[in-house]
Amino acid sequence: MELQHSSVATHEKTNVRLQCTHLLDLAGLILAVAARGASSCEYDMVVSDPNNSAQSARLKRDGIEKIHWQLTEGRIQDAGEISGISIGSGFTAWARDTMKPIDAEAALLLRRTVFISRGRQVELDSPDYTPTRSGACYALQPGRIERATRRVGSSRDFSDKAGQLLAGVQAWLAFDETAE
Repeated sequence: MELQHSSVATHEKTNVRLQCTHLLDLAGLILAVAARGASSCEYDMVVSDPNNSAQSARLKRDGIEKIHWQLTEGRIQDAGEISGISIGSGFTAWARDTMKPIDAEAALLLRRTVFISRGRQVELDSPDYTPTRSGACYALQPGRIERATRRVGSSRDFSDKAGQLLAGVQAWLAFDETAE
């Protein structure tokens, strides 16, 4: 597809439920950054664990804080005109239609980070764990989910060692061909 400033333009070109959500998001982000003519763009996001259904979520772009949300039950609080907006169903279309593309990009990345952070509350290694959102993404499609097997013991917790999360991949991310 041609380069577009919207990081969700990829959603209009394919059935999103038949794609890996995270790779599709990444492809859309890469296309949007390239459309802006930027040689790089760095996002840093931090989301607190829920505390009585409340969470704090922050996003920095290129070292500058752009978003700070207080969330209660998935709704943005104390954020002026967007207070009360749910980051659940419909948020992607709302952000795309009401925000500048670069602001929507940041909001959608922070939203995805909030969703991913919820995984910390799930005991994936429990023998009783089964995904509940059949059809929500590529891996959970009917016909695929029934064949999936959980690799118990593959979970890793970086809560107390965030610096190690990307250890060993920095050279790869920098396209260093001499890296192992």
